Amino acid sequence: MSGSYFSSELEANRYTVEKILAQAKSGRLRVPPFQRPLRWRRKNHLLLLDSLYRGFPIGTLLLWHHRAPKAIVRFGSFLIEAPEREDALWIVDGQQRMNSLLGSLLFPGDLQRHRRDELAIMFDPRTDEFIPTPTDSDGLIPVNRLADPVDTSQWASEVGASAELHRRAQEIGNRLRSYEVPAYVTHAQSDDVLRTVFERSNTAGTAMRDTEVFEALNRGIEEAREPASLTLRLKTSVIGLRFGAPDDDLLQRALVAVSGHNPRSVLPDALRAPGKARSWEEPTILALHRTVTFLREEVGIPHVRLLPSELPLVILPLVFHRFPSPRERSIELLVRWVWRGIAGNVHAATNEHLTQAFNAVKDVDEEAAVQCLLKYVPRTEPQELPESTVFNRRGMPTRLELCALWSLGPVDLRTGEALDLPDLLEPSDTEDQDTNVNSGVPRLRSPLPDLASIAPSDLSPDRRRLVSSRFLHAAIPGSPKLFNKLLQSAEATRLETHAIPSSLLPLVREGNWNEVVDRRRRVIRDLVRAMVIRRARWAEDDDGPSLEATLDEAEREDAA
Repeated sequence: MSGSYFSSELEANRYTVEKILAQAKSGRLRVPPFQRPLRWRRKNHLLLLDSLYRGFPIGTLLLWHHRAPKAIVRFGSFLIEAPEREDALWIVDGQQRMNSLLGSLLFPGDLQRHRRDELAIMFDPRTDEFIPTPTDSDGLIPVNRLADPVDTSQWASEVGASAELHRRAQEIGNRLRSYEVPAYVTHAQSDDVLRTVFERSNTAGTAMRDTEVFEALNRGIEEAREPASLTLRLKTSVIGLRFGAPDDDLLQRALVAVSGHNPRSVLPDALRAPGKARSWEEPTILALHRTVTFLREEVGIPHVRLLPSELPLVILPLVFHRFPSPRERSIELLVRWVWRGIAGNVHAATNEHLTQAFNAVKDVDEEAAVQCLLKYVPRTEPQELPESTVFNRRGMPTRLELCALWSLGPVDLRTGEALDLPDLLEPSDTEDQDTNVNSGVPRLRSPLPDLASIAPSDLSPDRRRLVSSRFLHAAIPGSPKLFNKLLQSAEATRLETHAIPSSLLPLVREGNWNEVVDRRRRVIRDLVRAMVIRRARWAEDDDGPSLEATLDEAEREDAA
């Protein structure tokens, strides 16, 4: 292969971070839809920002200059509805770095509210380092306010920052934005050229294989796509949010609902025409993103493997498609709808319940849709809330109890650092997944992985099977009794984040594990009740619509 061959196909560039930010916000920068799920974790994001700040090299990007269709592009939680472009730049190598860089600098919203997100990062000028957003952020600089110097000044004004802190924030922002990232851009139309360039540049141990990249680029822009590919794109979009991988038929039913058809069927006749279902891909992805954000931040369900009932994952995309910016009152009432349905066990995705919920939403305005949904869930607190008798990986009560445990903000018992839930719950690459899209009524089929537990040999047989013997914590490799020893040596404040209050400490220290499991079971039961009551809000006398809607209705009546 001659040198002139490459010089005509490949050009070397250096892009400042400021220019990369502009390319992302304009929709020019694209991510192939079949990229392998992201592997980086919080420590990787922190190290990347630190490298930019200190001027360390971060490697070279490989970009492909090629046509791109209209699409929803996501970096972390930052979303943009990108237009069709002839001059798009597809990220062939460097996806992890770009997701980290753009996702942190363009992170939407308040970092304090979203501090569990691994891309919610701040800079501590006292220690000169990037850190995860803590509970108390006084004196810290939010990274997502550094992408624009005007926004940095606005932040300084909002928090009443000192002149020195404002100056420091501007200095850090200038360093990050002016950093130059080397990049190769190929204009090649030939797959062979791009394959060769990728093979020679992609040498990192965790990088994608070249065949994976070509599948991403070629299948991602071709006009004819198979139905299975559409389902995979929906799944990939949710996996990218680190919410886990919903079952295929749930995603298909969500698309059916968004398209305006009854989701009791995964493929109604109206969507069987070639390309018909694909035309609803982008609206469904956007609605799924809004649904995941709502479930995680408002409802308190952080991962699909802790989702106690599946119906909300089908119906909520329709709600957020029809009403993309619902009123605060609607959000509040939808939270009640989710939790009341879970507590009343009426959110199973049966044909009857799906049809009922779909009909409640499809042809009415926002306020009426929410009110109709509320009619189908219990208006009063049930006498008993679901409680697990065994640790059932696919069971609703088990997932409900694990949601309650997660609400405590569990930390690593060894380090005290906040645990990363996707790290605990994501399936391994070899895990068997049930992806039969032609199955009947969807069930909770994505089982939970193994979690740390008290050594079975120290428990009676009936207690070994209880949720209260398990922990939202990674298992300790080696002897099962190593986790017992960790519990006995852990700090009291760390144990409290795992539903072991100070009253149980003497039992833990002496190794009375059967009694620990019994007492912890009662703690978890009380925790579930408090969580559900707080969110379902049965005690509220008024489930009515917003004041604005009431006034609008009164005005219409007066006009009539």
